Amino acid sequence: MRWRHRRNREQDLERELRAHLDAEAAEQREAGLSASQAWSAARRSLGNAALIQARRWLPVLPADCSPASWPG
Repeated sequence: MRWRHRRNREQDLERELRAHLDAEAAEQREAGLSASQAWSAARRSLGNAALIQARRWLPVLPADCSPASWPG
């Protein structure tokens, strides 16, 4: 069940990032940029989406991930 919950959260984050990108691209289009320029500007404005998604899961990791804390 946990994997379903995680997948739902990942999908929610993807939808949210896409909504922000779409909104920013629309603003850029209104400012006079072409569709491709607006999309590129929106991606630059938001930043690295993959990094944003990766950072979303960092708080889930244990505080001490050093080899000294590994069992064995």
